[in-house]
Amino acid sequence: MNESRSDNETRVLVTGAGGFIGHHLTAHLAARGCWVRAVDVKPPEYEPTAANDFEILDLRRRRGCGAGSISGPRILPRCTLK
Repeated sequence: MNESRSDNETRVLVTGAGGFIGHHLTAHLAARGCWVRAVDVKPPEYEPTAANDFEILDLRRRRGCGAGSISGPRILPRCTLK
């Protein structure tokens, strides 16, 4: 994972990034130069993530929504089933 980023990069938070759709969306965005923070309640199932930062968090719980976890991104696609 590459955690460096510049101020002019598009920053994206992908929820559900450990699943099939979220994993592919993360890879797609990273390949196009976006800085991606990926979040899921479980690690990626298919292969290592292309995200710059991957966190195992439950965003349904208040403690999972801390400022460090979800601050910064400007685009927030949701790829979760529930």
